[in-house]
Amino acid sequence: MFRFGNNQQQNNGGLGSPRSFGLGGGLGGSQGGGFGGGGFGQGGSLSLAKQATTGETLSLTKDNPNLNEILIGLKWDISSRPGVTFDIDHAILLLDQQGQSQIGYFTCFDRNHKRTQDGSVFQGADNLVGGTNGEKYSEQSTIKLSNVDPNAVRILIVTHIYDARKNAQTFAQVSNASITIEDVVSRRELINYNLTANYGQSIAIEVAELVRNGQHWDFKAVGRGLNEEYPEIFRRYGLPI
Repeated sequence: MFRFGNNQQQNNGGLGSPRSFGLGGGLGGSQGGGFGGGGFGQGGSLSLAKQATTGETLSLTKDNPNLNEILIGLKWDISSRPGVTFDIDHAILLLDQQGQSQIGYFTCFDRNHKRTQDGSVFQGADNLVGGTNGEKYSEQSTIKLSNVDPNAVRILIVTHIYDARKNAQTFAQVSNASITIEDVVSRRELINYNLTANYGQSIAIEVAELVRNGQHWDFKAVGRGLNEEYPEIFRRYGLPI
């Protein structure tokens, strides 16, 4: 979870406290304008990673046969007035053949779901301030592919602005957003995806997904903007909230 507007990074050493989700507003997807492009730094290191574009599917494990544990690194910048918090969360859903998450899900902000039921998804400390604060990523998770439930054929990565409707916030205020896939062992960047489309009316984004392809996993750059709160998204995928 990212909270923007403070001067200090708050790190609770674990996962955030569970929240009560407030529902409201309408459902449905939105592709409005706002997530601007820009320079996407790679932490000062030279990256030979594949560059993904929206809608593109790239091979992940087929090109890296020894790959097992991957890091999902997320980062972006915020344009916000001083003193105004801007809190962004991410979630990872394991989806079956029917596109439902009967297997489990992970959220960075709810300690009741700090890892998926199959133990494949983990996250470090919860970033409550935002930005990278000198780190390479604003927030990150890891996935151990060998632990993923065999019924999971897609692993969906979603970002969401917490209390977006209440605070009248959208991704129009977010820029320079990207997701990077790294090999945990070598720390080598494998895939980069820069979200340069406009998502100004969106309060959530289905960023990317890992797709099971026989014995291998592929990366698909989704980039789909949504006008849904997390509970609405979760229910759509069959999760009890």
